[in-house]
Amino acid sequence: MQEGLCEKISEFLSALQASGRSNILALDLGARKVGVAKSNLSLKIPIPLMVMEYKNQTDLSLKLKSLIADNLVGGLVIGLPKEDLKNKFASFISEMQLHTPFIFEDESYTTKMANEMLSKLGVKRKKRNEVDDKISAQIILDSFLRKI
Repeated sequence: MQEGLCEKISEFLSALQASGRSNILALDLGARKVGVAKSNLSLKIPIPLMVMEYKNQTDLSLKLKSLIADNLVGGLVIGLPKEDLKNKFASFISEMQLHTPFIFEDESYTTKMANEMLSKLGVKRKKRNEVDDKISAQIILDSFLRKI
């Protein structure tokens, strides 16, 4: 399979332990922006971090490498919209040469869930569109953390 891709949670946790870093980033990848959430494996509390805009794969790669280094990240949880896109997403992540283990987590309906939650909190549509990706990343990370 692709370099860095962990197929099982146990494999991901072993890679995380080997890295000596317990911080995890979750990514909700979009065509022009990425929602990012962060957690520490020992705390298991996902925190929405940011929405990162990018121009192309090179731009995204540079931004992610910087984010990984700045946050002492040992692994990535990548939102996977559909199982049939797994190889495409794995190739995309591997091509960026992030040198960080990653695992996929189902992201079905996370944007819808984020928008519904924000709407119930009274957040206006424009503001929801600005933050829903990082809330989606938080939901993805929360889903993953509940499994370990």
